[in-house]
Amino acid sequence: MKRFISLAFMVLFSLSLAACGRTDDTIDETPIDTSTPEQTPLTTPDVTETPDSTLTPDPTITPDPTPDPTLTPDLGEAVLVYQTGFEDATSKGAYATGTITADGKDWELSEALRGNLDNDKTVGEWAIRGRAEGHAKILQAFDNLAKIEFMYAHYGSLTAGELSVEISADGGTSWVAVWTMPAGTYASLQHVDITLDYDAIAGINLGDSIMVRWVFGGPSGNDSRMNLDEVKIHVYGE
Repeated sequence: MKRFISLAFMVLFSLSLAACGRTDDTIDETPIDTSTPEQTPLTTPDVTETPDSTLTPDPTITPDPTPDPTLTPDLGEAVLVYQTGFEDATSKGAYATGTITADGKDWELSEALRGNLDNDKTVGEWAIRGRAEGHAKILQAFDNLAKIEFMYAHYGSLTAGELSVEISADGGTSWVAVWTMPAGTYASLQHVDITLDYDAIAGINLGDSIMVRWVFGGPSGNDSRMNLDEVKIHVYGE
C-alpha cells in the first residue's frame, strides 16, 4: 500500500512539472556586450558668412573727400628768419624813391625815409618815416611766409596817417592786403603780429615766393606821416 502511494506521488509530481514547464532550458545565455559603443565624432558647423549680395551702400554716407592741396598744412612752429630795427641801415634822408640796406635785406622806400628826429617814434635811435602815397618794401621774397611782425605809430602829434600791409606772389605786379590799421590815434608804438591765413588769401598759396610791403595812407603831404620800426619775418620749414 505504501509503495503504491509513493508511486502515485511521483507520477503527480512529474505531471506537475510538465504542466508548469521548465524555464531553465529557455534562458537566453547570450553574453552581455560590455564594450564601449562606437561614437560618431562631432563635426564643427560651417560658420563662414556669405555676404548678402542684396545689400546696397547707404547713399547718405559721404566718403572723405580728397584733401585740398591749397589748405595750409601743419608745418610746425614758424621760425624767425629776418629782423631789423633800422639801426644799422644805410642812410636815406629824403622822401624821393630810393633804396636802403637794413640787416642784409634791400628795401625800397617811396615817400619814406630813415628818420631819427625827436618826433620820430623809435625803439632805438632810428625808424622808417613815411607819408601818404608812399611805401616801404622789402625787395627780397620769402618762401613759406608764416608771420609778419612790426611796430607803428603816428609821427609826433599827428593823427591823420594810415598804414596797411600787403603781400605779392608775382614779384610785385599785384598786391593783396593782409592787414589794415584800425582807425584811431597812436601816439606810441603799437605791436602788430600777423599770422597769414592762406585759406582766406585769394591767389596766394603757402610755398609761393612772397614779397612784403607797408603802404602809407591818409591825406597828401606831411600831415599823414607815420613811423615803422622793429620788423620781423617768420617762415615755415626752415
